[in-house]
Amino acid sequence: MSPESRTCAVVVGQQRSGTTVFVWSLGTSPEIQSFGEVFHDAERDRDYNYFNFLQRFECDAEVKYLPDEQYRRTLFDEYMKRIYALADTQVPLLDVKYNSWHHLNTYWHNEEERPNLLGLMIERGYAILHLWRRNVFEQALSMRYAEQRNAYHVHIHDSASEPPHTTVRIDCGWMQAEMERSLRNTARFRRFLEGHDRAVEIQYEEMMDGEFISNTYGEAIANLLGVQAKPFGPAPLRKVTPPPREVIENAEELKSFFAGTKYEEYVITALER
Repeated sequence: MSPESRTCAVVVGQQRSGTTVFVWSLGTSPEIQSFGEVFHDAERDRDYNYFNFLQRFECDAEVKYLPDEQYRRTLFDEYMKRIYALADTQVPLLDVKYNSWHHLNTYWHNEEERPNLLGLMIERGYAILHLWRRNVFEQALSMRYAEQRNAYHVHIHDSASEPPHTTVRIDCGWMQAEMERSLRNTARFRRFLEGHDRAVEIQYEEMMDGEFISNTYGEAIANLLGVQAKPFGPAPLRKVTPPPREVIENAEELKSFFAGTKYEEYVITALER
C-alpha cells in the first residue's frame, strides 16, 4: 500500500510539553507502532530515524542535498515507505518537535511559512496531534532542570539509575525569553494547522488521568486513527521534575520580576503547586 493511502499519526509540540510520554502511552496500543522522535540525532542507529534513512538511501546526490521541492517530496515518500514497512499493519506514530520541522524545507523558505514537511503530511491526510503546555513557566523550568541533571525521563523499571535531585537558579531574562518563545511557537503551529480537519489540539495539563491518557483525548484519538478505543498507557517512563518550589533557588526574585506582567499567573501558579 502506498504512503499516500495509509493512515499515519504525528505528534507535534515543544520539548517538555509531554510529547514523549504521550507517544509511548499511545504506543501501548497493539494497533499503533510508536517510533518516537524520528529527527533525534541520538537515535541515528535506528531504522526509523530519518538521518539513518538519509545516510542509507541510494539516489543521486542532488536529490539528498538540494532543497528542490520535487527532491524533498521524493525523500519524504521514500522515507515514509520505510516507516510503513517497519510498522507493518499498525498505524505509525511519529514524534516531531517544533524545532525539527525544517529538515525538508525548500529554497527560500520563510520561518513564518508552514514547514514543507508539515504541508506534505497535511496533503496526505495524516493525523496531527498538537500538544501544548499552558504553563510556559513550568515548561521552561522543566527543560532547565532536565539539562542540569542530564536526565529528561526515567524508565519506571530503572529508577535506581536516576540522578539525585538538585536545585537551579533561574535567570529572569532567560525565563522571559523562553516563555515568549513557547507562546510564539504554539501560536505559529496553530496557524499552520488551520483548516486541517485531521488535527487535534491536546493540552498538557489535561492530557493524562493518572498513568493513562484521559478518556476525552483517548476517544478522540482512537476515532481519528480508526483504532480500538481503550485506555492508552501507562508509558514505560516518567518525567523527573519535582514541584517548582522544591527546585528553584531564587523563587522570590522571579515573583518580583514578573509581578504585574502577563507571566505572573504562570509563576505564581507554579510556585504554589
